[in-house]
Amino acid sequence: MSTEDAPTGTPLSPDECVAIAEGIGAQPHVWQPLVNHQPGIRHYERIVHEDSHEIYIISWVDDHDTGFHDHDISCGAVHVVEGGIFEERLGFGGGHLERLVEPGETIRFAPSYIHRFRPKDGIPTTSIHVYSPPLRTMGAYHQGEDGALIRTPIDGEAELVNLDA
Repeated sequence: MSTEDAPTGTPLSPDECVAIAEGIGAQPHVWQPLVNHQPGIRHYERIVHEDSHEIYIISWVDDHDTGFHDHDISCGAVHVVEGGIFEERLGFGGGHLERLVEPGETIRFAPSYIHRFRPKDGIPTTSIHVYSPPLRTMGAYHQGEDGALIRTPIDGEAELVNLDA
């Protein structure tokens, strides 16, 4: 499915977000000119913003870490085109669920999904992110002084950072 096929204003499913992310990933001429692996900066550039969805190209280096976060009411997909991203999800029983998402792989998520990303061993990484509907707010999770989990609402266009770092 191309972005032109998406009905304006109708939220997409996670599977539709995957199809769009993978379609953009298969077109290096679209995303390669936007890659910016500048040390110390996680560069992100929105390339599509429609009523139904938005698409970002994100360049990762060094020790970038989004911290645990959700996407409020948005579902989405992340497709890795270069490098690799560790995705970590909150887990009960004292552990977290972690996996490496490598080039050509895509994850999908529902609005209830809580995760964090960091690049593989500081290797320059590029990923394509599709959110539907477009992000308006997100929740950033961190540990309170008493050790309890706290959710802090943040603007959907704000850069994610690890609030526990």
